[in-house]
Amino acid sequence: MISLGPSLRLNRRRRFGCIMLGLAAFLGPTWALQQNQAPPAFRANVVLVPLNVRVVDAEGHPVTDLTAADFTVFENGVKQEIAHFSAQASSASLAPGHQAPARRTFLIVLGRGHLNALDKGIDAAIAFVRSRLTPEDRVGVLAYLRLAELTPDHEAAVRLLERFRDRHEAIEQSLVRDFKHFVGSPALPLSPETQLAIQAVFDAPGLPALHPFPGSGGGRGIEFVDANYFLRAIEYLRHVEGEKHLVFLLEKDMPVGRDGDTFIPRQAAAARATISIIRAGGVPGFRATTGRPIGELGSPGDGLESRLNRVLAEQTGGRAAVHESADESFARLARVTSHQYLLGFYPVNPPVDGEYREIKVAVNRPGVTLSYRHGYEARREVDEPQDVRRIFTEYRIQEVTSWAWPRESTRKSTPPVRGMPRWSSNIPTRLSPEVTRGESGQVVVKVQVAIDAEYVTFTRKDHQYSASLDVATFVDDAEGKVVGTTLDRIDLTFDEESLMHLRRQSIEHTAQVDLSGRPAQVRVVVYEYDTDRAGAARARIR
Repeated sequence: MISLGPSLRLNRRRRFGCIMLGLAAFLGPTWALQQNQAPPAFRANVVLVPLNVRVVDAEGHPVTDLTAADFTVFENGVKQEIAHFSAQASSASLAPGHQAPARRTFLIVLGRGHLNALDKGIDAAIAFVRSRLTPEDRVGVLAYLRLAELTPDHEAAVRLLERFRDRHEAIEQSLVRDFKHFVGSPALPLSPETQLAIQAVFDAPGLPALHPFPGSGGGRGIEFVDANYFLRAIEYLRHVEGEKHLVFLLEKDMPVGRDGDTFIPRQAAAARATISIIRAGGVPGFRATTGRPIGELGSPGDGLESRLNRVLAEQTGGRAAVHESADESFARLARVTSHQYLLGFYPVNPPVDGEYREIKVAVNRPGVTLSYRHGYEARREVDEPQDVRRIFTEYRIQEVTSWAWPRESTRKSTPPVRGMPRWSSNIPTRLSPEVTRGESGQVVVKVQVAIDAEYVTFTRKDHQYSASLDVATFVDDAEGKVVGTTLDRIDLTFDEESLMHLRRQSIEHTAQVDLSGRPAQVRVVVYEYDTDRAGAARARIR
C-alpha cells in the first residue's frame, strides 16, 4: 500500500486515526468493496481499470443487447483490449443474461436559491425518490452543508425534501440579510436565527441521520456557494462504494469558472462519481427569478456557464439539463441509469502514480449515445476513513499543508475555481518544539502549541460555550522528509466567566511525536471543523 505522503500517528487518547496525504486508488474497486470481494487481479502491478458505460437510443431508452465485440476503448489515443465485460440492470428492468449491479447511490445536492418557485424542482426530486428508485437504491440529501446520510429508506428522504421545500425560501432571505450584515467580516458566523432555521429542517422524527459538513456552523458566506458544494460532495462520494450519482439541483448554472470544467470532472472521475446537473430556475422562454429570456442550447441566450456545465457533466458520464423541466430531467436520469455495461482493461502503457489518462469509448451501433467517465487518475489505495468529519478533516489538512508549504508538499495546489478561496492562516498559532525522551526512553519531539483563543469560534448551548479543534503536527528532517506525525482533537467547554478569561489568553496544547529520523523542523495545522477555518505555523528545532 503506497500513499503520496506521510501518515499521522494514532493519538493515544482519542485514537482519531491517521491522515494519509495521498488520494485513494481509482484504478480498481474501492476499499469498502474489497472487504466483501476477492482482491482485484494485477498485471504488471496495474489494477484493472473499470468503466461504467451507458448506451441509449434516440428516444433516450437504454440499449440492452450489445456485446463486448461492439465496444472499442482507447486510452490516450491507444486502443486497449477489453479484459472484462458484463451487462448490468436495475432490479426493475433486469433481463435474462444480465447480472444485477451493486445498488445505486444517488446524492441529491440542493443548491442555493429558489428551487421550487417555477419549475417545481424539489417536487420533481421527491417524485424521483418516491417512485423512480428501486428498493435496493440508496439516496442521500445534502443542503446547507448538512448531509442526511445515504439510506434505502426512501420515505425518510422524502420527508426531509418536503421540509426543505416548505422552508428554504425563508432561509434564503435570512442568508441574504446575514451576508449583507457581515460583509467585510468573513470569520463571523451566521445569525443565531438563521442557524436555528437551517437546523430545524433536519431536526424532526423519522428523518435520516444528520452529518454536518465542514463549515456548517456558518463561518463564511462563501461556504454556501454552489461550486464549493460540488467539491465537498465529490470528496465525500470518494469514500462510498458502488455505483455513485451526484445529482445537483440548482436555480441557475453552476458557477464553475474557466478551470472548473477540467478540474471538477477529474475529481469526479477519480471518485468514480457521475455528475448530473438539473436547473430548476427556468425553462426555454423565461427564467423564474429574472423573467429574462433563455435561449436554446448553443444559441446566443445559452451562456458560457451553461456550456461549461454541459461539458463538466458529460466528462463524468452525466448530463446537464439546462432547458427542460426538472421532472423530465429526473425521469431521464432514472431511465439512463437503469442499465449499464461494465468494461475493464489493463493499460497497454502502465501509468505512473498520479497521472491522468483520457478515455474514449466507441460502439458500432449507429444512432446511439454513450455516457461514461472520460478519464481516470492512476492513484494507489490508502486506508479509508469511516465518518464524515474524519474524511473532511484529513482532506482539509491536506489542502492547508499544500497551500501553506507548497514546496514541501507532495500534493499539487488546487486550480482556482470561482467560489473557492485559497487558505489563509486566520487562526494565529505559535509553536515551541523541543527534543526529549518519551515514557519508554525513545527520542520524541514535544511541541507546545499556543492557539489565540480570540480567533476560535465557541458555540453557546444553555449556559455553556464549546469549541472543537483538530491539531495536526508534522516533524521534518533537514531534507524536508516527514519523520513523524500526529493528530489530536481538542474539545473545549467553558462557562461564560471562564471563556471571558480565556479570550485574553491562549489555548495551550502539547503534541508529542514519535520519530523515524533526525528532526529539524515542526509544522502544525490547527483546523476548526464547524466553521471550516484553519491556521498554520512552523518552527525550527534547535
